[in-house]
Amino acid sequence: MIVAKLEELGIACRKSVHEPIYTVEAGLEIAGKLDAMPCKCLLLRSRKKEYYMVLLPGNKRLSSKELSECIGCSHLSFASGKELDELLHAKQGTVSPLGLLFDTNNQIQLLIDKEVAESDYFVCHPNDNTCSLRIKTSDMLETYLPAIGKKYLSII
Repeated sequence: MIVAKLEELGIACRKSVHEPIYTVEAGLEIAGKLDAMPCKCLLLRSRKKEYYMVLLPGNKRLSSKELSECIGCSHLSFASGKELDELLHAKQGTVSPLGLLFDTNNQIQLLIDKEVAESDYFVCHPNDNTCSLRIKTSDMLETYLPAIGKKYLSII
């Protein structure tokens, strides 16, 4: 369904099919082969069950304390497997901004690291960690997200 949506929108992507990846290191290798920004995507939630998807460079560490302060939230933790499935039709290790297609109730706010937002291309999964897609960042920000009714915030 995700790849079909990309095709419907005329978004070109370069696809790499591979063994399931579970580590950032494996993702870095694949992104290198695709000549694009390696990314990691996390789904976090507040105590009030506000959800935040964070898209970061693959080698960047997330400070949840700094992020909490930046967005005015007292505490952030990882969303549960059940929440991943319900909100994004995803499992741990397959979270992707492309999965926002399934967030039909607009419960998730997308936060994109400035370095990712300013890159020419980035790599993400189509909610399946046996496949990686190289996508033009401007296509994601200017075509895909508006088409599925999503906005994003760029973070530092």
